[in-house]
Amino acid sequence: MSIDLSEPIVINTFGFNVPSREFVISAQITRDKRMPLVDEFILRALNIVESVNVGKFSRFFGFEGPDLGIALADLQGRSLVTLNGDEVTLHPAAKELFRTAANKSTPTLASVEDFHARVWFDLVSQGMVEFKGKHNARNLLNLKAPRANLDCGPDFAREAFDANFRDYLRRFKKIRTAEQWNLYSILDVQPARFSNAQLSGREVLTLHPSPRLENILLSEEFERTPRMRRLMEAMAAELSLLSVPTSSSATREEYGRLVGSDALKRHTQGDGFLNLARWAEDQEQSLHTACQPLIGSFYVLRNRREFLTMLSQLGYLSAHGRFDVTWLRPGGSAWGVSEDVGDFLADLRATLKQLAKPATDVNFTLVSPASVGVKLVRSFERLFDRGLQLPASSVPAGLEVLVIPGVAVMISAMVPLSSDIDVPIGLMTTDPLLVARIEERAKFAPVLDGSVQLWHRDPVRGRSDRSRSDDPENLT
Repeated sequence: MSIDLSEPIVINTFGFNVPSREFVISAQITRDKRMPLVDEFILRALNIVESVNVGKFSRFFGFEGPDLGIALADLQGRSLVTLNGDEVTLHPAAKELFRTAANKSTPTLASVEDFHARVWFDLVSQGMVEFKGKHNARNLLNLKAPRANLDCGPDFAREAFDANFRDYLRRFKKIRTAEQWNLYSILDVQPARFSNAQLSGREVLTLHPSPRLENILLSEEFERTPRMRRLMEAMAAELSLLSVPTSSSATREEYGRLVGSDALKRHTQGDGFLNLARWAEDQEQSLHTACQPLIGSFYVLRNRREFLTMLSQLGYLSAHGRFDVTWLRPGGSAWGVSEDVGDFLADLRATLKQLAKPATDVNFTLVSPASVGVKLVRSFERLFDRGLQLPASSVPAGLEVLVIPGVAVMISAMVPLSSDIDVPIGLMTTDPLLVARIEERAKFAPVLDGSVQLWHRDPVRGRSDRSRSDDPENLT
Protein backbone atom coordinates (compact mmCIF):
# COMPACT_ATOMS: atom_id res chain seq x y z
CA MET A 1 0.00 0.00 0.00
CA SER A 2 1.56 3.25 -1.13
CA ILE A 3 0.86 6.07 1.33
CA ASP A 4 0.60 9.49 -0.26
CA LEU A 5 1.92 11.86 2.39
CA SER A 6 1.22 14.92 0.25
CA GLU A 7 -2.50 14.44 0.90
CA PRO A 8 -4.34 14.63 4.26
CA ILE A 9 -4.36 11.25 6.03
CA VAL A 10 -7.25 10.07 8.23
CA ILE A 11 -5.76 9.06 11.57
CA ASN A 12 -8.91 8.35 13.56
CA THR A 13 -12.68 8.52 13.25
CA PHE A 14 -15.33 9.51 15.76
CA GLY A 15 -19.02 8.80 16.18
CA PHE A 16 -21.62 10.73 18.16
CA ASN A 17 -24.97 9.71 19.60
CA VAL A 18 -27.13 12.78 19.00
CA PRO A 19 -30.44 12.95 20.92
CA SER A 20 -33.20 13.23 18.34
CA ARG A 21 -36.96 13.12 17.88
CA GLU A 22 -39.04 11.73 15.07
CA PHE A 23 -42.04 13.48 13.52
CA VAL A 24 -44.52 11.89 11.12
CA ILE A 25 -45.49 14.50 8.53
CA SER A 26 -48.37 14.35 6.04
CA ALA A 27 -48.23 16.94 3.30
CA GLN A 28 -49.14 17.78 -0.26
CA ILE A 29 -46.47 18.65 -2.77
CA THR A 30 -46.47 19.94 -6.32
CA ARG A 31 -44.12 18.84 -9.06
CA ASP A 32 -43.49 20.69 -12.32
CA LYS A 33 -44.22 18.56 -15.39
CA ARG A 34 -43.80 19.22 -19.10
CA MET A 35 -47.03 19.65 -21.05
CA PRO A 36 -47.97 17.59 -24.13
CA LEU A 37 -45.81 18.74 -27.04
CA VAL A 38 -48.63 20.28 -29.14
CA ASP A 39 -50.08 22.18 -26.17
CA GLU A 40 -46.63 23.42 -25.18
CA PHE A 41 -45.81 24.85 -28.61
CA ILE A 42 -49.20 26.51 -29.00
CA LEU A 43 -48.73 28.28 -25.67
CA ARG A 44 -45.10 29.15 -26.40
CA ALA A 45 -46.13 30.75 -29.72
CA LEU A 46 -48.96 32.71 -28.09
CA ASN A 47 -46.59 33.84 -25.35
CA ILE A 48 -44.52 35.52 -28.09
CA VAL A 49 -47.25 37.00 -30.35
CA GLU A 50 -49.94 37.38 -27.63
CA SER A 51 -52.87 37.20 -30.16
CA VAL A 52 -53.20 35.59 -33.61
CA ASN A 53 -55.82 34.65 -36.19
CA VAL A 54 -56.82 30.99 -35.92
CA GLY A 55 -56.42 30.49 -39.68
CA LYS A 56 -52.88 31.87 -39.72
CA PHE A 57 -52.11 29.77 -36.65
CA SER A 58 -53.35 26.64 -38.40
CA ARG A 59 -51.27 27.30 -41.52
CA PHE A 60 -48.18 28.12 -39.45
CA PHE A 61 -48.27 24.78 -37.63
CA GLY A 62 -49.52 22.82 -40.64
CA PHE A 63 -52.65 21.57 -38.88
CA GLU A 64 -55.19 19.80 -41.06
CA GLY A 65 -58.97 19.70 -40.65
CA PRO A 66 -60.29 20.11 -37.12
CA ASP A 67 -56.94 19.28 -35.37
CA LEU A 68 -56.19 22.84 -34.24
CA GLY A 69 -59.80 23.40 -33.15
CA ILE A 70 -59.67 20.30 -30.93
CA ALA A 71 -56.40 21.43 -29.36
CA LEU A 72 -57.62 25.01 -28.79
CA ALA A 73 -60.93 23.81 -27.33
CA ASP A 74 -59.06 21.66 -24.85
CA LEU A 75 -56.77 24.56 -23.85
CA GLN A 76 -59.77 26.89 -23.56
CA GLY A 77 -61.50 24.39 -21.29
CA ARG A 78 -58.46 24.45 -19.02
CA SER A 79 -58.46 28.28 -18.98
CA LEU A 80 -55.13 28.50 -20.80
CA VAL A 81 -56.29 30.33 -23.97
CA THR A 82 -59.12 32.72 -24.83
CA LEU A 83 -61.07 32.46 -28.10
CA ASN A 84 -62.75 35.64 -29.34
CA GLY A 85 -64.22 35.03 -32.79
CA ASP A 86 -61.29 34.05 -35.04
CA GLU A 87 -58.71 35.40 -32.63
CA VAL A 88 -56.91 33.25 -30.03
CA THR A 89 -55.12 34.88 -27.07
CA LEU A 90 -53.03 33.55 -24.18
CA HIS A 91 -55.06 33.46 -20.96
CA PRO A 92 -53.55 35.24 -17.90
CA ALA A 93 -53.53 31.89 -16.09
CA ALA A 94 -51.22 30.47 -18.77
CA LYS A 95 -48.84 33.39 -18.32
CA GLU A 96 -48.32 32.19 -14.74
CA LEU A 97 -47.07 28.87 -16.13
CA PHE A 98 -44.20 30.72 -17.78
CA ARG A 99 -43.40 32.83 -14.74
CA THR A 100 -43.08 29.76 -12.48
CA ALA A 101 -41.06 27.73 -15.00
CA ALA A 102 -37.35 27.34 -14.26
CA ASN A 103 -36.19 28.62 -17.68
CA LYS A 104 -39.06 31.15 -18.10
CA SER A 105 -39.66 29.99 -21.71
CA THR A 106 -41.26 26.57 -21.26
CA PRO A 107 -44.73 26.29 -19.69
CA THR A 108 -45.04 23.64 -17.02
CA LEU A 109 -47.96 22.12 -15.20
CA ALA A 110 -47.91 21.50 -11.47
CA SER A 111 -49.48 18.27 -10.27
CA VAL A 112 -50.49 17.94 -6.61
CA GLU A 113 -49.45 14.71 -4.88
CA ASP A 114 -49.73 13.34 -1.36
CA PHE A 115 -46.44 13.13 0.50
CA HIS A 116 -45.66 11.32 3.75
CA ALA A 117 -42.35 11.53 5.61
CA ARG A 118 -40.75 10.41 8.84
CA VAL A 119 -38.34 13.18 9.71
CA TRP A 120 -35.80 13.21 12.52
CA PHE A 121 -34.62 16.43 14.13
CA ASP A 122 -31.62 16.43 16.43
CA LEU A 123 -32.29 18.13 19.74
CA VAL A 124 -28.95 19.93 19.88
CA SER A 125 -29.15 22.06 16.74
CA GLN A 126 -32.81 21.27 15.89
CA GLY A 127 -31.72 20.43 12.34
CA MET A 128 -32.77 17.43 10.26
CA VAL A 129 -30.59 14.35 10.64
CA GLU A 130 -30.47 10.90 9.11
CA PHE A 131 -31.70 8.07 11.32
CA LYS A 132 -30.07 4.69 10.62
CA GLY A 133 -32.34 2.62 12.83
CA LYS A 134 -31.72 1.17 16.25
CA HIS A 135 -28.30 -0.45 16.58
CA ASN A 136 -25.53 -0.77 19.10
CA ALA A 137 -23.82 2.56 19.58
CA ARG A 138 -22.72 2.41 23.21
CA ASN A 139 -19.10 3.03 22.28
CA LEU A 140 -19.87 6.40 20.69
CA LEU A 141 -19.73 9.83 22.29
CA ASN A 142 -23.01 11.03 23.78
CA LEU A 143 -24.13 14.60 23.14
CA LYS A 144 -26.54 16.34 25.49
CA ALA A 145 -29.46 18.44 24.29
CA PRO A 146 -30.21 21.83 25.89
CA ARG A 147 -33.16 21.46 28.23
CA ALA A 148 -35.16 24.02 26.24
CA ASN A 149 -34.95 21.84 23.12
CA LEU A 150 -36.38 18.72 24.75
CA ASP A 151 -39.94 20.03 24.39
CA CYS A 152 -39.84 20.75 20.66
CA GLY A 153 -43.25 19.87 19.28
CA PRO A 154 -45.39 19.84 16.13
CA ASP A 155 -45.24 23.60 15.58
CA PHE A 156 -41.46 23.52 15.55
CA ALA A 157 -41.39 20.53 13.17
CA ARG A 158 -43.93 22.13 10.83
CA GLU A 159 -41.93 25.34 10.55
CA ALA A 160 -38.57 23.55 10.19
CA PHE A 161 -39.85 21.13 7.51
CA ASP A 162 -41.40 24.00 5.57
CA ALA A 163 -38.12 25.92 5.62
CA ASN A 164 -35.93 22.93 4.71
CA PHE A 165 -38.17 20.91 2.38
CA ARG A 166 -35.86 20.87 -0.63
CA ASP A 167 -32.84 20.21 1.57
CA TYR A 168 -34.73 17.17 2.90
CA LEU A 169 -35.34 15.91 -0.65
CA ARG A 170 -31.68 16.32 -1.62
CA ARG A 171 -30.02 14.93 1.49
CA PHE A 172 -32.40 12.24 2.64
CA LYS A 173 -34.43 11.26 -0.42
CA LYS A 174 -31.46 11.66 -2.78
CA ILE A 175 -33.58 13.56 -5.32
CA ARG A 176 -31.28 15.48 -7.64
CA THR A 177 -34.08 17.55 -9.18
CA ALA A 178 -35.36 18.88 -5.86
CA GLU A 179 -35.91 22.34 -7.36
CA GLN A 180 -38.81 20.90 -9.41
CA TRP A 181 -40.74 20.09 -6.25
CA ASN A 182 -42.64 22.52 -4.04
CA LEU A 183 -44.29 22.07 -0.69
CA TYR A 184 -47.95 22.89 -1.28
CA SER A 185 -49.31 22.38 2.23
CA ILE A 186 -48.58 20.52 5.46
CA LEU A 187 -51.72 18.64 6.49
CA ASP A 188 -50.63 17.04 9.75
CA VAL A 189 -47.60 16.71 12.03
CA GLN A 190 -47.49 14.01 14.69
CA PRO A 191 -44.63 13.81 17.22
CA ALA A 192 -43.26 10.29 17.63
CA ARG A 193 -40.39 8.59 19.46
CA PHE A 194 -37.17 9.88 20.95
CA SER A 195 -33.89 8.14 20.10
CA ASN A 196 -30.30 8.79 19.07
CA ALA A 197 -29.09 9.53 15.58
CA GLN A 198 -25.46 8.86 14.73
CA LEU A 199 -23.15 11.44 13.21
CA SER A 200 -19.49 10.91 12.42
CA GLY A 201 -16.29 12.89 12.17
CA ARG A 202 -12.64 12.23 11.48
CA GLU A 203 -9.20 13.33 12.60
CA VAL A 204 -6.92 14.22 9.71
CA LEU A 205 -3.13 14.56 9.64
CA THR A 206 -1.50 17.09 7.31
CA LEU A 207 2.30 17.07 7.12
CA HIS A 208 3.03 20.17 5.07
CA PRO A 209 4.31 22.70 5.83
CA SER A 210 4.46 21.21 9.34
CA PRO A 211 2.57 18.36 11.08
CA ARG A 212 -0.97 19.35 11.99
CA LEU A 213 -4.01 17.41 13.26
CA GLU A 214 -7.50 18.68 12.46
CA ASN A 215 -10.92 17.39 13.43
CA ILE A 216 -13.47 17.42 10.59
CA LEU A 217 -16.84 17.03 12.24
CA LEU A 218 -19.55 17.32 9.58
CA SER A 219 -19.51 16.46 5.91
CA GLU A 220 -19.91 19.13 3.25
CA GLU A 221 -23.57 18.25 2.68
CA PHE A 222 -24.46 20.02 5.93
CA GLU A 223 -25.11 23.69 5.38
CA ARG A 224 -23.05 25.84 7.71
CA THR A 225 -26.02 27.47 9.41
CA PRO A 226 -25.95 28.87 12.96
CA ARG A 227 -27.83 25.76 14.05
CA MET A 228 -25.18 23.48 12.58
CA ARG A 229 -22.48 25.51 14.29
CA ARG A 230 -24.16 24.76 17.61
CA LEU A 231 -23.98 21.07 16.81
CA MET A 232 -20.32 21.30 15.80
CA GLU A 233 -19.50 23.15 19.00
CA ALA A 234 -21.14 20.39 21.05
CA MET A 235 -19.18 17.74 19.13
CA ALA A 236 -15.93 19.64 19.57
CA ALA A 237 -16.56 19.98 23.31
CA GLU A 238 -16.90 16.19 23.67
CA LEU A 239 -13.77 15.57 21.62
CA SER A 240 -11.80 17.94 23.82
CA LEU A 241 -12.39 15.59 26.76
CA LEU A 242 -10.77 12.62 25.01
CA SER A 243 -7.21 11.52 25.63
CA VAL A 244 -4.64 9.58 23.64
CA PRO A 245 -1.58 7.79 25.00
CA THR A 246 1.58 9.79 24.50
CA SER A 247 4.52 8.24 22.73
CA SER A 248 7.27 6.74 24.86
CA SER A 249 10.61 5.07 24.33
CA ALA A 250 9.18 1.93 25.99
CA THR A 251 6.39 1.74 23.37
CA ARG A 252 8.79 2.17 20.46
CA GLU A 253 11.28 -0.33 21.86
CA GLU A 254 8.56 -2.92 22.42
CA TYR A 255 7.27 -2.40 18.89
CA GLY A 256 10.78 -2.83 17.48
CA ARG A 257 11.30 -5.99 19.52
CA LEU A 258 8.03 -7.55 18.36
CA VAL A 259 8.48 -6.85 14.64
CA GLY A 260 12.26 -7.33 14.66
CA SER A 261 13.04 -3.90 13.19
CA ASP A 262 14.84 -0.75 14.30
CA ALA A 263 13.08 1.42 11.66
CA LEU A 264 11.48 3.70 14.26
CA LYS A 265 14.83 4.31 15.93
CA ARG A 266 16.65 4.90 12.64
CA HIS A 267 14.18 7.51 11.43
CA THR A 268 13.87 9.43 14.69
CA GLN A 269 15.61 12.78 14.28
CA GLY A 270 17.92 14.53 16.71
CA ASP A 271 15.00 16.52 18.11
CA GLY A 272 13.28 13.27 19.10
CA PHE A 273 10.57 13.48 16.43
CA LEU A 274 10.01 10.82 13.78
CA ASN A 275 10.62 11.72 10.14
CA LEU A 276 7.44 10.14 8.83
CA ALA A 277 8.30 10.61 5.16
CA ARG A 278 11.61 8.75 5.48
CA TRP A 279 9.99 6.02 7.55
CA ALA A 280 7.24 5.52 4.94
CA GLU A 281 9.78 5.43 2.10
CA ASP A 282 11.89 2.88 4.00
CA GLN A 283 8.85 0.68 4.70
CA GLU A 284 7.69 0.66 1.09
CA GLN A 285 11.15 -0.36 -0.10
CA SER A 286 11.77 -3.06 2.50
CA LEU A 287 8.31 -4.60 2.85
CA HIS A 288 6.33 -6.66 0.31
CA THR A 289 2.76 -7.51 -0.64
CA ALA A 290 2.31 -9.68 2.46
CA CYS A 291 3.55 -6.89 4.72
CA GLN A 292 2.33 -3.31 4.36
CA PRO A 293 2.83 -0.11 6.39
CA LEU A 294 -0.09 1.57 8.13
CA ILE A 295 -0.73 5.00 9.59
CA GLY A 296 -3.62 5.66 11.96
CA SER A 297 -6.09 3.47 13.80
CA PHE A 298 -6.64 -0.04 12.47
CA TYR A 299 -10.33 0.56 11.85
CA VAL A 300 -10.09 3.62 9.59
CA LEU A 301 -11.36 2.75 6.13
CA ARG A 302 -7.98 2.87 4.37
CA ASN A 303 -6.32 0.43 6.79
CA ARG A 304 -9.16 -2.02 7.13
CA ARG A 305 -9.66 -2.28 3.38
CA GLU A 306 -5.99 -3.04 2.85
CA PHE A 307 -5.98 -5.63 5.64
CA LEU A 308 -9.09 -7.40 4.33
CA THR A 309 -7.59 -7.43 0.83
CA MET A 310 -4.43 -9.06 2.17
CA LEU A 311 -6.52 -11.71 3.93
CA SER A 312 -8.56 -12.41 0.80
CA GLN A 313 -5.36 -13.09 -1.14
CA LEU A 314 -4.45 -15.95 1.21
CA GLY A 315 -6.96 -18.30 -0.36
CA TYR A 316 -8.57 -21.21 1.48
CA LEU A 317 -7.50 -21.53 5.15
CA SER A 318 -8.30 -25.22 5.51
CA ALA A 319 -6.43 -25.66 8.80
CA HIS A 320 -8.49 -23.04 10.63
CA GLY A 321 -11.88 -24.21 11.82
CA ARG A 322 -12.01 -21.59 14.58
CA PHE A 323 -10.57 -18.10 14.87
CA ASP A 324 -9.87 -16.46 18.23
CA VAL A 325 -8.97 -12.91 17.30
CA THR A 326 -7.28 -10.83 20.01
CA TRP A 327 -7.27 -7.04 19.79
CA LEU A 328 -5.02 -5.23 22.25
CA ARG A 329 -6.24 -1.65 22.23
CA PRO A 330 -4.06 1.31 23.24
CA GLY A 331 -4.73 3.44 26.28
CA GLY A 332 -6.61 6.70 26.40
CA SER A 333 -10.28 7.37 25.71
CA ALA A 334 -10.10 8.43 22.04
CA TRP A 335 -9.70 4.90 20.70
CA GLY A 336 -12.77 3.14 19.31
CA VAL A 337 -15.42 5.86 19.71
CA SER A 338 -16.47 5.13 16.14
CA GLU A 339 -18.91 2.99 14.21
CA ASP A 340 -15.92 1.90 12.14
CA VAL A 341 -14.93 -0.54 14.91
CA GLY A 342 -18.15 -2.54 14.50
CA ASP A 343 -17.92 -2.34 10.71
CA PHE A 344 -14.36 -3.67 10.78
CA LEU A 345 -15.30 -6.58 13.07
CA ALA A 346 -18.30 -7.50 10.89
CA ASP A 347 -16.21 -7.41 7.71
CA LEU A 348 -13.39 -9.35 9.34
CA ARG A 349 -15.76 -12.05 10.59
CA ALA A 350 -17.33 -12.41 7.14
CA THR A 351 -13.93 -12.60 5.42
CA LEU A 352 -12.57 -15.25 7.78
CA LYS A 353 -15.69 -17.39 7.48
CA GLN A 354 -15.46 -17.21 3.72
CA LEU A 355 -11.78 -18.23 3.75
CA ALA A 356 -12.25 -21.18 6.11
CA LYS A 357 -15.52 -22.82 5.13
CA PRO A 358 -17.23 -24.54 6.84
CA ALA A 359 -15.83 -22.66 9.85
CA THR A 360 -18.57 -21.03 11.92
CA ASP A 361 -16.67 -19.71 14.94
CA VAL A 362 -14.98 -16.33 14.87
CA ASN A 363 -14.54 -14.89 18.35
CA PHE A 364 -13.18 -11.45 19.21
CA THR A 365 -11.43 -10.60 22.46
CA LEU A 366 -10.81 -6.98 23.45
CA VAL A 367 -7.80 -6.51 25.72
CA SER A 368 -7.43 -3.14 27.47
CA PRO A 369 -4.60 -1.59 29.47
CA ALA A 370 -5.22 -1.13 33.18
CA SER A 371 -5.29 2.64 32.65
CA VAL A 372 -8.59 2.43 30.72
CA GLY A 373 -11.60 2.59 33.04
CA VAL A 374 -13.88 -0.42 33.29
CA LYS A 375 -16.97 1.56 32.29
CA LEU A 376 -15.26 2.70 29.11
CA VAL A 377 -14.10 -0.81 28.25
CA ARG A 378 -17.58 -2.21 28.77
CA SER A 379 -19.03 0.15 26.19
CA PHE A 380 -17.62 -2.35 23.64
CA GLU A 381 -19.37 -5.34 25.21
CA ARG A 382 -21.81 -5.84 22.33
CA LEU A 383 -19.04 -5.74 19.74
CA PHE A 384 -16.56 -8.16 21.32
CA ASP A 385 -17.25 -11.68 22.60
CA ARG A 386 -14.88 -11.28 25.51
CA GLY A 387 -13.35 -8.36 27.39
CA LEU A 388 -10.15 -8.47 29.45
CA GLN A 389 -8.26 -5.86 31.42
CA LEU A 390 -4.50 -6.21 31.75
CA PRO A 391 -2.51 -5.94 34.98
CA ALA A 392 -0.86 -2.57 35.52
CA SER A 393 2.37 -1.87 33.57
CA SER A 394 2.24 -5.19 31.69
CA VAL A 395 2.12 -3.63 28.19
CA PRO A 396 2.99 -0.06 27.05
CA ALA A 397 -0.16 2.03 26.67
CA GLY A 398 0.90 3.31 23.24
CA LEU A 399 0.99 -0.15 21.65
CA GLU A 400 -1.87 -1.62 19.58
CA VAL A 401 -1.91 -5.20 18.29
CA LEU A 402 -4.53 -7.28 16.48
CA VAL A 403 -3.66 -10.98 16.13
CA ILE A 404 -5.39 -13.66 14.07
CA PRO A 405 -3.33 -16.64 15.29
CA GLY A 406 -1.26 -18.21 12.54
CA VAL A 407 -2.83 -15.96 9.90
CA ALA A 408 -2.24 -12.22 10.24
CA VAL A 409 -1.19 -9.38 12.53
CA MET A 410 -1.73 -5.63 12.69
CA ILE A 411 0.59 -3.73 15.02
CA SER A 412 1.31 -0.06 15.67
CA ALA A 413 3.05 2.25 18.13
CA MET A 414 2.44 5.87 19.05
CA VAL A 415 5.26 8.05 17.72
CA PRO A 416 5.94 11.81 18.08
CA LEU A 417 5.86 13.98 14.96
CA SER A 418 6.16 17.25 16.89
CA SER A 419 5.97 18.51 20.46
CA ASP A 420 2.17 18.23 20.50
CA ILE A 421 1.35 15.58 17.86
CA ASP A 422 1.58 11.82 18.41
CA VAL A 423 0.16 9.36 15.87
CA PRO A 424 0.05 5.56 15.58
CA ILE A 425 2.13 3.98 12.81
CA GLY A 426 3.07 0.36 12.16
CA LEU A 427 2.46 -2.51 9.80
CA MET A 428 0.00 -5.22 8.81
CA THR A 429 1.20 -8.62 7.67
CA THR A 430 0.13 -12.07 6.53
CA ASP A 431 3.74 -13.24 6.18
CA PRO A 432 3.80 -16.59 8.08
CA LEU A 433 7.33 -16.06 9.45
CA LEU A 434 6.65 -12.53 10.71
CA VAL A 435 3.25 -13.52 12.15
CA ALA A 436 4.86 -16.42 14.01
CA ARG A 437 7.68 -14.17 15.28
CA ILE A 438 5.31 -11.54 16.64
CA GLU A 439 3.10 -14.16 18.29
CA GLU A 440 6.10 -15.88 19.88
CA ARG A 441 7.68 -12.67 21.14
CA ALA A 442 4.42 -11.17 22.39
CA LYS A 443 3.75 -14.15 24.69
CA PHE A 444 0.16 -13.03 25.08
CA ALA A 445 -1.01 -16.23 26.76
CA PRO A 446 0.61 -15.72 30.20
CA VAL A 447 -0.22 -12.00 30.12
CA LEU A 448 -3.87 -12.69 29.34
CA ASP A 449 -4.03 -15.41 31.99
CA GLY A 450 -3.27 -12.74 34.57
CA SER A 451 -5.91 -10.36 33.23
CA VAL A 452 -9.27 -9.54 34.75
CA GLN A 453 -12.20 -10.86 32.71
CA LEU A 454 -14.90 -8.22 32.38
CA TRP A 455 -17.33 -10.22 30.24
CA HIS A 456 -17.53 -13.40 28.21
CA ARG A 457 -20.39 -13.94 25.81
CA ASP A 458 -22.05 -17.34 26.04
CA PRO A 459 -21.94 -18.72 22.45
CA VAL A 460 -25.07 -20.82 23.08
CA ARG A 461 -27.29 -18.29 24.80
CA GLY A 462 -25.79 -15.31 22.96
CA ARG A 463 -25.40 -13.17 26.07
CA SER A 464 -22.50 -11.95 28.20
CA ASP A 465 -21.70 -13.48 31.56
CA ARG A 466 -19.88 -10.97 33.72
CA SER A 467 -17.42 -12.21 36.27
CA ARG A 468 -18.35 -10.97 39.74
CA SER A 469 -15.34 -12.00 41.80
CA ASP A 470 -12.86 -10.68 39.21
CA ASP A 471 -14.81 -7.56 38.26
CA PRO A 472 -12.98 -4.46 39.53
CA GLU A 473 -16.28 -2.66 39.95
CA ASN A 474 -17.37 -5.37 42.41
CA LEU A 475 -14.17 -5.40 44.46
CA THR A 476 -14.19 -3.60 47.78
